[in-house]
Amino acid sequence: MKVKKAQEFSREDIGRLAYLNWEKDGCPQGHATNYWLEAEQQLKATWRFLVKESARKKRTLVNRGTAAGKPKSRITIKISASPRAAQL
Repeated sequence: MKVKKAQEFSREDIGRLAYLNWEKDGCPQGHATNYWLEAEQQLKATWRFLVKESARKKRTLVNRGTAAGKPKSRITIKISASPRAAQL
């Protein structure tokens, strides 16, 4: 399965992940752009992985002949700024 266009993430999504990464690294000053770009890349890589995994599962269902090849559930990406999320 090919994705025609890269998934676009909101500034809020990117900012949350950048902030979590920044906190995890001890809050160093002067690297905001680096954290922003890193967060964008992490989200895009995660999205690509999930799309590939979803396509693989769909092929498996088609090969088994179940549910006419339709995935049983949708994959979503959740980003949370809670401290618990940083530990995961």
